[in-house]
Amino acid sequence: MKRGRKNDLALSSVLLSLKENSISRTNFILKNSLKQTTSFFSNHSTLSYCLKRISISLACLAIGLTLIFILVRWNLEKTGIEAFMPDSLEKNNWTEEQKHSYYNKLLQLNNLDGNLWNQILHFWYNIIPFFPKHILTSNSVVNFETGQLEPIYETRFIYFGVTMTNVLGSQNLDVSSEFETAMPYSFTYGLITITISYLLGVPLGILAAIKNKKISGKLMNSVSLFIYSLPSVIIIMFFFLLPVGFFSQSSLFFSESFWPKFWPALTMCFLFVPFNIIMTRKYFVEEIQKDYVLFAYSKGLTTNMVFFKHIFRNTCVVILRSLPLDLGMAIFGFSIITETQWNIPGLGKMLTTCLTPASNEPMVIMMYITISSVLITFTSLLADLIMIWLDPRVKIQGGKK
Repeated sequence: MKRGRKNDLALSSVLLSLKENSISRTNFILKNSLKQTTSFFSNHSTLSYCLKRISISLACLAIGLTLIFILVRWNLEKTGIEAFMPDSLEKNNWTEEQKHSYYNKLLQLNNLDGNLWNQILHFWYNIIPFFPKHILTSNSVVNFETGQLEPIYETRFIYFGVTMTNVLGSQNLDVSSEFETAMPYSFTYGLITITISYLLGVPLGILAAIKNKKISGKLMNSVSLFIYSLPSVIIIMFFFLLPVGFFSQSSLFFSESFWPKFWPALTMCFLFVPFNIIMTRKYFVEEIQKDYVLFAYSKGLTTNMVFFKHIFRNTCVVILRSLPLDLGMAIFGFSIITETQWNIPGLGKMLTTCLTPASNEPMVIMMYITISSVLITFTSLLADLIMIWLDPRVKIQGGKK
């Protein structure tokens, strides 16, 4: 009995020792891994900065999009089901039960049925592109006699649902396909606008800085400030009414005339060029006070040589940094008013069409907000990386610039 008890104690001691060694070894591995990870990110500060920015941005996007989804879904409940009935309803003489059945099938196609938390989870599940989804598609057929759905399934990586009203031409249209159709118009106008605004705004801003103390420079800056301070609606309405009232031109975008396609681009340029002139002049005037500029003048260099060879090389980094953000704002921001005014079938026009109280398109709204938020968030990060790449003086320490 004593020998058995001694053996049990010895075995317990061995097991305890192994357990302590295992815990010690695990703690050592964890501490060593943490130390190596910290050392790695310390030696790769740009990567650390990017990961922090992406993590914070994704967290903010998750919270923001979830709140917007809740508001959009709440607004959908406030909209009467009559707004979602097909045009052929009067011919079919549906009962209230059939109407509700049809409406519920539309909700099912968009994963908007069930309780709110399930709807939110389905929304995030459908837009995260890392795994395929087996979903009901817009090809699913609704029987207009009964309001019942004949489902057709499809595998996709990203799915935003289908239209529930006729405001975009028909019900049951795939939202992603509508977005792809509208995107080229907004992207083309945005790209043209940013290209022209930088080609005009930056040289004019440099000229205003060179002639800063002369009347021409002050006049250029004053005019730019005046145009920039005008509300965007006034500028848009001026360029919309000018060709119609003064030149007797058509305002219809799809007319055969070139001018209805020219004036929206000119309008957006007027919204961006003054800002580029003001900011470029500001950057150049600030650089003039630097010691290296005074030293360049003391060497006998001309004003043009100092501005274009020395100052421009330093200020172009800051100017180009705002390029990605401006492009995102041109596509998803100012395009909303211009496309609506000229009836351009782009993203802005699509959004305003789907935001009317009588015709709620929840998934179109969510797709627009999601894509624009992700694009502007990552263009902001891209702008910072461009600045780091172009200017070797910019360093990131501990994730901070």
